[in-house]
This record gives sequence, C-alpha cells and structure tokens, in this order.
Amino acid sequence: MYTKAEILEKLNTLAAAADPGLSFAGVISAINQLGGSSVSSAMELAIVGEVHLLVKTGITYEDGSHRFISGQPPTGYDDFSVLFNNATAVEIMEITVEDFNAATYEDLETQPVAVHNTYLDSWTDSYEAAAANVVTRLKAIASWCNGQGVGNSIQTLLQPKRIASVPGRTEMSQTIYVDRFAKDVINGYELDVLIPEVVS
Repeated sequence: MYTKAEILEKLNTLAAAADPGLSFAGVISAINQLGGSSVSSAMELAIVGEVHLLVKTGITYEDGSHRFISGQPPTGYDDFSVLFNNATAVEIMEITVEDFNAATYEDLETQPVAVHNTYLDSWTDSYEAAAANVVTRLKAIASWCNGQGVGNSIQTLLQPKRIASVPGRTEMSQTIYVDRFAKDVINGYELDVLIPEVVS
C-alpha cells in the first residue's frame, strides 16, 4: 500500500515538471479526503466491530465450546490495506514525467485557454469516488462483525455458559492493528483513530 505522503510527493514531482498552467489542486484535495473525518469515523467503527467479534468468537466456555463466524467476510475484513491500495495510486507512483506531460492538452474552447491532463482528470475522478467507497466498505465490515458470533440468544440471556477464558487486549490489538494492517492504514493516511500503546 502506498501512503498518502508518498502519493502526494510523487504528484509534487510531476507538478514541478508540468505545464505551469496545470492545476493539481483537485486531485490533491480528493486524495486528502481519504484522511478525512468521515473515513476516520468509519475506520473506528470497523475496528470496534472487529474487537467485538474477536471477543465473541475468542471466548472459550467451560465445556470447550466457542462461537464461530459464518458466511463470507466483506472485503478488507482481514486486511484493511486493500481498501486503500487502488489502481490509481499504482498508476501515479509508476508513471514517468515524460508520459504524464505527453497527456497534457489545452482546451481551446475556454477563455482564457485552460490546460488539462488526461491522467490528472482520471485520477481526480477516481479519488473523488474513493473516500465514499472506503467509508461504505468500512461500515460494511463493522455491520458484518456486529452480526456475527451471536450464538443462541435465549441461552445467552437465560442459561449462559460458564466462561473458561477470554482473548486478551494485547492479542486482539495485534490481530487488528498489525496482522490486519489497521496501523499501517491509520499512519499511512493520517487517520484520527487511536492506536493502542501495545502496538504503537
């Protein structure tokens, strides 16, 4: 996964060698939305959902039983980075200055004449849709996690089993933040989401 800082640095490199009339403001603003409050809030919801699911499925009862998940987890459930690692980021990072500049053109129908770039137009459109897409997928993870591992509700309420062991906070933090790359995403896109001290 490329970080926001790496992508913005590459755009600065392209801008330095581009037509001075070309504006990068749109694509930069769109990329910054991936580090905005809506994505941060959705990421927090997804992490809370995963914690709840790890607790529910991680409890071992005295009879040796435990709860399971069912069905297919949503995309990003076990690897948050896939939600942020898109083809547009790869294209930005791999394009050469020469190829980028070759896609610059003038719109002669506007006064004054506006300078555009087909890559820049495409990247802006892609990233303007990306933040909303990521929020939707993170909320889907939260919803799926909260609906899993429920078990027998009547038994839970009226005839609960005795608990033998529960998963530890360090273990769960490691699973979510390290094994599932939440920490990389939070740091890479500067999200306003807590990283527990045990994995910071």
